[in-house]
Amino acid sequence: MMTCQVVQDLLPLYVDGVVSEESEVLITEHTATCELCQKELEALRTNDIGLHVSDESAAQMQVLQTLKKRIYKKIATVALSLVVVSLLVIGGVAVFFAFRIVLPFDGERMSVVQVTGEVPVWGADGVFQGAQMAQILELSVPENYSSSVASRQMLIDGEETHVIAVYFFRTLAGRLPVGVSSADGGTVGSGTGSNTLRLATSVDDAFGGETRVYYFIGAANQSARRSDEEFYELLQQNATLLWQGRLSPTAKVSLD
Repeated sequence: MMTCQVVQDLLPLYVDGVVSEESEVLITEHTATCELCQKELEALRTNDIGLHVSDESAAQMQVLQTLKKRIYKKIATVALSLVVVSLLVIGGVAVFFAFRIVLPFDGERMSVVQVTGEVPVWGADGVFQGAQMAQILELSVPENYSSSVASRQMLIDGEETHVIAVYFFRTLAGRLPVGVSSADGGTVGSGTGSNTLRLATSVDDAFGGETRVYYFIGAANQSARRSDEEFYELLQQNATLLWQGRLSPTAKVSLD
């Protein structure tokens, strides 16, 4: 017969089910009649259940944390992918409309002609006054190309001169709409037809000085950053003179 001391020493093994069959029988019989050992057995079983519950909860928490990490990683990956795609789309659109294919000088495709025609006359208050016959300088524009124009008056060899610098370009999107500002600060010019660019008129050059037209790539950008002397030096070194002469004024106004 087992004493309480021996039974209590074996109770942890008994709860874990690792005692021999003979010991298990003896311990069962003893705890059935011994109140002290019975309470000790109940205490061990309660602690054992608590440990199992704690282990199970910890395992569940570990699984949840792993799932959260995977979900957050997927969300971050999707968000990063969206940002990259958006940047690529924005960059592609910008390149499509902003990247310039510049047309080198081609004397056969770039001819300046002087014609006579009507030009509108505007008052100081911006009110249309009528149409005036004038000498007009026009430049043929190659098909599907836009033009960037820079214009200024400067002294050349002591004479007031109207200097016009122009070049042709197109974007991957094709020809830009007439009248919009170009990226280099110039203006995409308008003409009397779809393939002509009006450069100047005798109304504009009423001062009676000389007019010079140059083909100069990057004209507007270079013009904005240079003084008259510096810009003219650049023209002498890098531009091609397309036309040089005087526009004779014809100053009759026909009012509607």
